[in-house]
Amino acid sequence: MSIQRSEAETAYLEAFAEAGEVLPKAQWLEPARQAARDSFAETGLPHRRDEAWRWTDLRTVLDTGFPPALTGSQSEVPAGVKSPFTALDRHVIMFVDGHLRAELSDYEGLCGAAQCVCIDEDLDDAPQWLREKFGSAFTDEHDAVSALNTVFLTGGIAISVPAGTKVDKPVELIFVNTGTEPQTLNTRCLLVLGDGAEITLLETHLGVGDGRYVANSWTEVFLGTGARAEHIKVQNETASAVHLANTHSVIGAGATFNSLCLSAGAQTTRNQIKSRLDGEGGHVGIAGAYMLSDRQHCDTALMVDHAVPECTSGELFKCVMDDHARGIFQGKIIVRPDAQKTDGMQMTQGLLLSETAEFDAKPELEIFADDVRCTHGATCGELDEDQMFYLRSRGIPADEAKSLLIAAFIGEAVDEIESEEIRDLVKAYVAELRDGAGDGS
Repeated sequence: MSIQRSEAETAYLEAFAEAGEVLPKAQWLEPARQAARDSFAETGLPHRRDEAWRWTDLRTVLDTGFPPALTGSQSEVPAGVKSPFTALDRHVIMFVDGHLRAELSDYEGLCGAAQCVCIDEDLDDAPQWLREKFGSAFTDEHDAVSALNTVFLTGGIAISVPAGTKVDKPVELIFVNTGTEPQTLNTRCLLVLGDGAEITLLETHLGVGDGRYVANSWTEVFLGTGARAEHIKVQNETASAVHLANTHSVIGAGATFNSLCLSAGAQTTRNQIKSRLDGEGGHVGIAGAYMLSDRQHCDTALMVDHAVPECTSGELFKCVMDDHARGIFQGKIIVRPDAQKTDGMQMTQGLLLSETAEFDAKPELEIFADDVRCTHGATCGELDEDQMFYLRSRGIPADEAKSLLIAAFIGEAVDEIESEEIRDLVKAYVAELRDGAGDGS
């Protein structure tokens, strides 16, 4: 019995052979690529019968062919494209349509403190640390999004920070997608921190124009003993784009990983976030915010794995939906049998600005230890009428009062950012988006 393939699935399968001829060569990576090819050929794109994808049917979303971008792009970047972090003193690594553009980047200073490997190039000479960590944080043979990224990977960066080194200023990865063709752009970032190392990583995804494309990004973070990393991601793709993202982290003993993901762009967004606490005394904090309108759809699948004792975790997601937008949050905390003294907290809150907006939440706890403290919760509602009345009674116009309440709601997630300067820049960007000025142009 033959399998009925969607147009997008057929486009990906037909590109498998060509990909081997033009993509960066790496014999050590070939077994993983072959396994990914076999997995995708067997399962295809996920659909609503897959429990983890019940709210986001990729076979329906990708209703036409989106072949992978297999060759470099020299697309012009419109002069108006601006990162939310332009005012910040930082290292910049820019990608355009899935490929590194060195002439638009500025990270020579970073390479003095860390080892940087461009994934766009031949990887046969990749250092051992890259080979060992590349794609090893979480292995899921049946994740089609990860499989496509592994097979068709065309660009990205790998950064290794030596033990005891604190990177002098934030590092921003800017992904600009021009949407000139209906294609899939596959990029990956690998960050490896030695014991006691520190870094702030900014990840910015911007779309320009009105083209339809698929952005498939994968970020992997490994923290050694006592290391610290802060990761802030801003996603503002074009209104017709599809954004598929994996963010995986492994936290060593006494290490701290704090992450914020702001989702404001794209027609359809699927964020897959996985974090494993692998050493005693580790901490992970994951925050998120949605700003959705029209018919936007954003689905976050989050999993925090407490694999060892005496670790802490906290997850806070604040989701705003207007018009016919739909937000989804699926969050799971797993506490393994030996992970005693675990302290985990998860909270997601939805704010509906219209009667036609929708929010779905599925919080989960899987606890296999008996000496733990874990909580989770989910709420959903409208703007508080008493608060609106209070602001209006002080002479504040209705639209401005509404904006203030939305800002305060999302601000609880943004306040999780440790750096005051970065926190203020994100809040300013949220204000631009809220006022309709943050369209990426």
